[in-house]
Amino acid sequence: MIAAKKILRKVQRQAHNKNKQLKLENIMNSKGDDKMFSKLVREQRSTSSTLTEILTINGQPIDSPEEITKAWANYFENLAKPLQDDNFNDEYLQRILEDNELIENICETNTNSTPLVTLKELKVAIHGLNNNKAPDVYGLTAEHIKKGDKAILFVLLDIINSIIIDKKIPTSLKIGILTPVYKKGSADNPANYRGISVTPIILKILERILSTRHDEILLQSQSLLQYGFTKGKSSLTAAFIITECI
Repeated sequence: MIAAKKILRKVQRQAHNKNKQLKLENIMNSKGDDKMFSKLVREQRSTSSTLTEILTINGQPIDSPEEITKAWANYFENLAKPLQDDNFNDEYLQRILEDNELIENICETNTNSTPLVTLKELKVAIHGLNNNKAPDVYGLTAEHIKKGDKAILFVLLDIINSIIIDKKIPTSLKIGILTPVYKKGSADNPANYRGISVTPIILKILERILSTRHDEILLQSQSLLQYGFTKGKSSLTAAFIITECI
């Protein structure tokens, strides 16, 4: 009787994982359609079985929801940490640390103050936020900001300008909701997933404002032949031009 239950449970897990894998593949295949991608991610989060029912860590299977959640947290946390591995690129890590230190020194010694955000900039950034997106860790979405009272604008303006004056992002804006999205391979291997993070909506507004400011400066100085990562241009156009020249 016990053996039969184990077999049944195994078959159920296999069927569930197969169905889960199909859903995750649909998410990955919908990356070109932002609305469909967001819809599928929301559907995945709306169910109690967001995570796979079994993970294999160091050769040991884990099937408890609590243990699986901890395993995901440890996995993604350790991705940002140096590995005690002979193949780990310590030289590259040192260059990154030096770059970070250089950026911090520039920010601390820079006497030119960053202009404060204007109400117009804030309104433009809010207007450009995408609707129908998953809520952040505080339950806020773009619609909350867009349909909120005008008083919200001045509160947001004070918060964002305080960040610019202090030159420091609050810890409360550095957290987010991370969802593992299956890529390919064995569904019980954490390495076969990539993390999709939903950051706080206030941070997205600040990022939009700074991005707009930087784009105006960079577009004036960058080469006219720069097509990659440039709004309104496509790398396919660059490929077409090269093909025609050949």
